[in-house]
Amino acid sequence: MQSVWLIVLVLVALQFGFLIGFWQRRQRRRLTPILQLMDPDSGRLNLPLVGTPRLEGTLHRRQLRIDALERRGRPQLRIGLSSTASIFFTIQPRGAAKARGRIRRLPIVLQDPVLDEKFRFNCNSPERLRATFRRPQARDCLLALLLVPGLAQADSENGWLEANLLSNPQKDGWDLPRLRKLLERLHRLALALEGRG
Repeated sequence: MQSVWLIVLVLVALQFGFLIGFWQRRQRRRLTPILQLMDPDSGRLNLPLVGTPRLEGTLHRRQLRIDALERRGRPQLRIGLSSTASIFFTIQPRGAAKARGRIRRLPIVLQDPVLDEKFRFNCNSPERLRATFRRPQARDCLLALLLVPGLAQADSENGWLEANLLSNPQKDGWDLPRLRKLLERLHRLALALEGRG
């Protein structure tokens, strides 16, 4: 009887190992091409057995992290770029599900007709956010970022400027030109928020 249980246990372990191996190969195939968008020799892929797959490296000598998530059955990337900007905000397209931020943020109107019509803003310092995006360069960088197709959310918090990018449902993998565009626009926005761009 014990030998039967041992055989069953071994078969279950083999099946589990096969599924883990399949999942890791699939994730590696989908995520490895993204490493080429990072600074040379800076990127690495972390595929934990439990938890979120993460790419880490640098972009223009800034820390970059990309988490591969799945929300409501649709793959998305949570992209974080280090930033010294000390403003906390969340921006989403109008009609998107409301974000659950880790820091209390008030809904605000930016007082920019183009941005307010298309996007919802939440911030812990409304006047400061309005002043920041009244500067033409910061406004233009923000608008360029927000117009990247598939962008679900952008926010700034705790030294990171972050964006959620939804996948292209027709592809098994990521649209690298669109991702490159998002990364460059995220970097330009970080520079503008820091007053250096």
